[in-house]
Amino acid sequence: MNPDIDRATFRAHVSLSRQLLEDGDPAAADAEAERGERVAERWDESGRIIDLLKPLLDDTEPESMRFAAASYLFEHGYDQDAVPVLESVRDHGGPTAAEARALVDRWRRDQAD
Repeated sequence: MNPDIDRATFRAHVSLSRQLLEDGDPAAADAEAERGERVAERWDESGRIIDLLKPLLDDTEPESMRFAAASYLFEHGYDQDAVPVLESVRDHGGPTAAEARALVDRWRRDQAD
């Protein structure tokens, strides 16, 4: 596994998925997103998912990329890395803000329990 190649592949799938969604093709967007998730799953299975996705949390990345990486990390137990990015995406108010808000709200509920 090569982190640079796999990160670029993940990035390409996320970008194409977002474009397909904007173009009104949610089925194709979902299929493309699943391809990106399969790349991430290989790294997750090896215990190195943070090595693949943490660089994509950077502020210089597009919001959709930051959201995709943060949401995957969040769903796989990396709250400490994911939640600050999800809060930032939520506060920005872009196209992924509502999804980020839902994840942050869920995290807060889980913390309260």
